[in-house]
Amino acid sequence: MLDLYRRHTPECTHAKDGRTWNRCKCPIWCAGDLEGVPVRQSTRTRDWARAAKRIQEWERAKDKPRYSPKLDKAIALYLADCTARKLAPNTIASYKIILTHLAKYSDGARCDEIDLDKLTEFRGTRKIEASTGVKELTAIRAFCGFCVLRKWMPENYAKMVRPPKVDRCPTLPFEREEIAKIMDACGRMTTDNPALVDLVRKRARAAILTLMYSGLRISDLTKLERSTVDLKSRKMVLRVMKTRESLGMTLHADAAEALAALPDIGRYFFWTGNGDLVTAVKNMRRTIDRVFKLAGVDGHPHRFRDTFSVGLLEQGEDIRTVQLLLGHKSLKTTEKHYAPFVRSLQRILDAATAKLDFLGNGSGTNHVQPAVEVVR
Repeated sequence: MLDLYRRHTPECTHAKDGRTWNRCKCPIWCAGDLEGVPVRQSTRTRDWARAAKRIQEWERAKDKPRYSPKLDKAIALYLADCTARKLAPNTIASYKIILTHLAKYSDGARCDEIDLDKLTEFRGTRKIEASTGVKELTAIRAFCGFCVLRKWMPENYAKMVRPPKVDRCPTLPFEREEIAKIMDACGRMTTDNPALVDLVRKRARAAILTLMYSGLRISDLTKLERSTVDLKSRKMVLRVMKTRESLGMTLHADAAEALAALPDIGRYFFWTGNGDLVTAVKNMRRTIDRVFKLAGVDGHPHRFRDTFSVGLLEQGEDIRTVQLLLGHKSLKTTEKHYAPFVRSLQRILDAATAKLDFLGNGSGTNHVQPAVEVVR
């Protein structure tokens, strides 16, 4: 026999009235025994009639309650599965941070207690940017899907949570004047150890030239292996860390020369191979941030990727070529960020609007010259 009761939340004004008060909207739980097995668990609803129907089904053994681990245990199993699937270390680290926040908010709850209301309430507590919120929701959806497959959750409620609206930041490549300041700052880098000043400057110069002439993400730059770059022919072949896609290209002579000037310290150009790769990426980011500060330029490493892409498009390269060089799996991803810089598309748009003649006085194409340069 199972009995229903409200499990009042700390915010409920009727928490002091105890289980006998059931006219609030707190989660409904049941307690008792089912075929001699002690039961105390959530009914996964806040509607009393639905909860009553659900325990009737349980008592008729049509839908017996299933085992559901606590959230922290399920998260540990999920992260172990991510490791076994060979996901990128920084991806797993990101999942761990996000899911730890969820577990802390849920305060010892089991997986089957994580419903739509709980996830919506959790999102409301997160004081983060909208773009970060989208990433968090994606990670939680993946975790909930893992739990649903193991029948620890009745369904993936995270899929019912609508993502926040993101105002996409405009693509912002570096101007030539900014690039000149950045390269000059590389030659003015300092360090506490005078014997390492030359190495620090060479390392900064090589990193920035490689980012700018390859379009690599900073994580791929940090783990760039010497075996993937032929410094004589300037050919580079590697597997992109984020998409796992193979990527091949010819490096600019300046970038290849800067890489060749680095001392051979082992397998990688910019990483000793010791310690955690995530930490190495953070150190590389700090180095580049120091260059930006010294140059007086407001920037971040991904702007080199934008500079690479826009530079190709503005000289007339096809967007499909840029997609392959960036390692994007889908052309839609490339178009989303860089379509405004495609010259052929801009010519089509200019030509289309130039034909308009609402006044009927022939002031259409004859008087409007399609723009060639892209408005930025």
